Amino acid sequence: MKNLSYNCTILIPAFNDWQSLNKLLKELNNAYKKISGHIDIVIINDGSTQKTIISTKGLKKINKINVINLKKNLGSQIAIGLGLYKINQRKIKGNILIIDSDGEDNPKKIPELLEALNQNEQKIIVVSRKKRRENFFLRSLNALRLLFTFIFTGKYLNFGNFSCFKSDFLESIVKSKSLNLAYCATISNNFEIKKQPLEKKSRYFGKSKVSFGFLIKYSLRIISIFKHEVLKRSIIIIFIVWMIPNNHFLFILISLILLLFNLMIFHTNKGGKEIKYFLKFIKNISKVK
Repeated sequence: MKNLSYNCTILIPAFNDWQSLNKLLKELNNAYKKISGHIDIVIINDGSTQKTIISTKGLKKINKINVINLKKNLGSQIAIGLGLYKINQRKIKGNILIIDSDGEDNPKKIPELLEALNQNEQKIIVVSRKKRRENFFLRSLNALRLLFTFIFTGKYLNFGNFSCFKSDFLESIVKSKSLNLAYCATISNNFEIKKQPLEKKSRYFGKSKVSFGFLIKYSLRIISIFKHEVLKRSIIIIFIVWMIPNNHFLFILISLILLLFNLMIFHTNKGGKEIKYFLKFIKNISKVK
């Protein structure tokens, strides 16, 4: 890989995971030893109830660290949206990278992502999961979620927050009303993406916060962004079932289920708001380094 040289701002949502965050900062510092350029970190403290402890010792490759503190826990998607909004306000130019704080996103692969971006400047580079490390139950649920989403939207969204893009995309992203619902679906619906397959790593510390309930709610939010496509595909399914002879009960059952499902999807989509609506939840912005 050739030597990389460009500015980069890294956005990190965090909630009560400061031990992992501090390890991530060290890993980011080490990863950027291969990169020359201007490096900034923006941390979104998503209403943590634990005391914020951020160590800057030895972080020579990181130019500065700012923390946006939220008044309450709003969830990672709104937190990411607020972080992108504030970065856009500062008219920052260069590369924007989003990474979770728990260590499951491998910071050692960042030079690889930025190299891919360097070759695909008009695309958003997203990390797709070629291997996951959750237990069998969660892996199975996630596989079903991906299949269900694909059937009703035509999108195979096997990626999350870990991504990078040019700052030219920022204004369009933060103006999207779906950003607070799901970042991955928003960019997939509005921009050209390029998937970079990478293995998902284990958390630095603690257990995954992903639960069955979280997956259900998150899936509904993702699917709701494609509500019109969902409605169209539901009608097609109902028509196919109607064509099957002697199946009146099945036809009525499927129709009712899909009707309720679409009502749920359209209701969920009503929660989509421009991210500036949530600016009132920013408590303050502190400079750590």
